[in-house]
Amino acid sequence: MTPTGLYQRMSQRTLRHLVLPVLVAQLLGVNGSVAKAEDDQGDQYDRARLQHPELFKVYYDENVLEYCGLLTHESALGFAMRRDDLLVARPLSDAEKRDVRIAGAIAADKAYGSHGLAQSAWCKGEGMEAFNRFVERYRATPYGTAHQTE
Repeated sequence: MTPTGLYQRMSQRTLRHLVLPVLVAQLLGVNGSVAKAEDDQGDQYDRARLQHPELFKVYYDENVLEYCGLLTHESALGFAMRRDDLLVARPLSDAEKRDVRIAGAIAADKAYGSHGLAQSAWCKGEGMEAFNRFVERYRATPYGTAHQTE
């Protein structure tokens, strides 16, 4: 992902998650009900994170890979395999999967924003750890040991 693409992605996320709800609330003249709805959503995603910590971590790590430009063919397939392993072991409804996926994205978005100038170190540390785990998972399969041509 190019730096411009990353900036555009972050701008879209910022607009969608932070600015739009505030603008809508101001336009509608609503204050308490919007805050209550945001609290309910926060609780919903906090619950998903606490109820499914392993799956949450997998989704979080996949988002970290995206932010850090580390999403490759092997890491993406390793992510999908790890996610599927967890879902086979503990099936979830579509709504539960969505909530955990969104909770992972929210946490990665917050982590990305909180690292400021240290984003490079974050990617070299946490990003590379996630990358290595996913690639290792992929390479542990017969598909991962075959010579790949791209």
